[in-house]
Amino acid sequence: MASPALHINKPNYSSTRIVSPLKVSIDTSAAVEIIETIYFDNSAAEESNTTRLIGTLLGTCSDDGNVTIKNAYIVPHKEEDGELIFEESHHFSTFQLYKRSNPELQVVGWFSTIDKLDMYTGLLHEFYSKFSPSNPQILLTLKYRNENNEIITPILKTYISGPVGLPASSYLSHSLGLDKTGAFAFVGIENEIIQSKSESTSLKYINKAVNNENLLTSITSNSELQQLETELKNISNLIQILSEYCSKVANGEIKGDEKVGQVLLSALKFKLSDNEINDLKLKLDTHINDTLLIEYLSSCIQQQLELSSKLTNFILPEDALK
Repeated sequence: MASPALHINKPNYSSTRIVSPLKVSIDTSAAVEIIETIYFDNSAAEESNTTRLIGTLLGTCSDDGNVTIKNAYIVPHKEEDGELIFEESHHFSTFQLYKRSNPELQVVGWFSTIDKLDMYTGLLHEFYSKFSPSNPQILLTLKYRNENNEIITPILKTYISGPVGLPASSYLSHSLGLDKTGAFAFVGIENEIIQSKSESTSLKYINKAVNNENLLTSITSNSELQQLETELKNISNLIQILSEYCSKVANGEIKGDEKVGQVLLSALKFKLSDNEINDLKLKLDTHINDTLLIEYLSSCIQQQLELSSKLTNFILPEDALK
């Protein structure tokens, strides 16, 4: 018996200039800007499920089709009585301001603060696709409320689209009088939030303030050796958790995840050579020796200053003038 389900694959574009994205990467700064838009929603609680804010996504597209979202900004709009009012002038003027500071940026899509696809979604997507025909546009949705209208951890989803049915510009569509405005099929696409090592380290230490009653934390109080010790303890804890997970999977207590298995397999195949291990040990020993030397020199300088202050007290004023 044939399945009644409708299966939609990732759209393939006929134009050689358009490459369907393989993955969408979101910079942490852009993710914060998108999540921050929910605080601009001043609608009443009972209307929060039907209202939304939309905006433009700026970023870059690589030759292999991957899209990186680097900035985002809100575009004012209204949805009243089945009509959509979109302020195009604000969109273009703001884009030109971003373009002056970073010429590499281009419009890569748009975002919405609700995760539902409605009649306006196709219209908005058609607008962004019309002015960026060389690149497929990304739709990013932000879900921050559950079914009970309670605030939850924001969930970011990305979609790629393809036209459904006959093109709007085809002769047959015009002859039949078909209105093809906003006719798109949206398919989910993988995305990830990327961050630099400095951002990851800073956020990790700032997050310690959550566990304190005064919501304060000290970053500069930890020396490099203490930070290294903390990181090694975290790695040891992660290895312990991973070991327990593998044991449960091997014993049949839980079902293993294929993605976790692939990552583990690739990690186990990686092995440092003897030269790399010796080089790592040498760099670590050199770093430790440098740190100890700096601490020793600072201690000597402190002792010299204390000794100088004590000797100064024993010199009489008339002797100091000689």
